[in-house]
Amino acid sequence: MRAASAYANGKIPTSELVLVAVSTLGLGNQYLLSGAAASYRAMNTAFKKALDKPLTMAEAYRSLERQQYLYDGWKAGKPGFNEAATPGTSIHGLGLAVDFSAGVDSYGTSAKNWMNANGPKFGWQPKGDGFASREPWHFEYDGSYTSDDANQTNSGEDDLFKIIEAAETDNIFIVGPAGRATVSSPSHVSLLRRFQKQDSLLTVEVDICISYMRKVY
Repeated sequence: MRAASAYANGKIPTSELVLVAVSTLGLGNQYLLSGAAASYRAMNTAFKKALDKPLTMAEAYRSLERQQYLYDGWKAGKPGFNEAATPGTSIHGLGLAVDFSAGVDSYGTSAKNWMNANGPKFGWQPKGDGFASREPWHFEYDGSYTSDDANQTNSGEDDLFKIIEAAETDNIFIVGPAGRATVSSPSHVSLLRRFQKQDSLLTVEVDICISYMRKVY
């Protein structure tokens, strides 16, 4: 498996990224680099605790093709198109930027005020505030978040792998150093948690757990 950094801007396969949310603009599943994803999960938990709602997003990782579409629309002066970075230079194309919704996309809201005050604690900087055409929703991850993210995962985990529930989706993943795999059913999630706790399992149940682990190692 190649590191995401080995790919060109906007050309990172989603298999090398982490699913974090579903777009509130109808753009489907949204992805980030693993470090940015871990920070987002922690920040989402803090945001929900403070504001009693999830920290949703319009767009995270952006392909080169979509960046070209947005850039062309902006250059042509089409309605609804904001200023866009030259294709191949966008931080979105690195999996390190998010256009948030949940009220963060408007100045003066409690959500935007919270994000500006607290986002940097998680490594998310309000870079959009400095754009020529200000974008309150645009934040970029600077890599400074260093928590082990333990409080964002389920109890019973060990150092070998983690069970992650993607924010704002029903998707559950088993994640290891070499990758991740979707856990296909609630019963399998239960088995994996029991396996982590070293509870007694039937041979067939152990086989199921091992099959998942092989997908991420």
